[in-house]
Amino acid sequence: MSSRVGATLGLGKPPAMRTKWRPAAARPLARALATEPSLLLLDEPLCNLDAALQLEKRFELKDLHGRTVTTTLYVTHDKEEALVLADRIALLNRGVFGQAGTYLSPAPDPSG
Repeated sequence: MSSRVGATLGLGKPPAMRTKWRPAAARPLARALATEPSLLLLDEPLCNLDAALQLEKRFELKDLHGRTVTTTLYVTHDKEEALVLADRIALLNRGVFGQAGTYLSPAPDPSG
């Protein structure tokens, strides 16, 4: 499994093509992806980062998702983050499913 973790982090690639995540932050994600799960749950993974780093990492996550065959359930309260990362978006209102659609759909109505 350690070779798959290294591959996920891009350790065999030139520095410009490696993931830019700090090793301590990237390692848990790499370990999860190394097992090739059918579903990956990411619950607010960028919430503890400053705004500039959040912006950078959301595009890295989108790129990483595009290189895997794993379905990812990404939980966020940030609409912009959701629009950047999602193929499809589902809205919950007080824990109740409200709407689902693509980012090309009409703007979701949060009131359900």
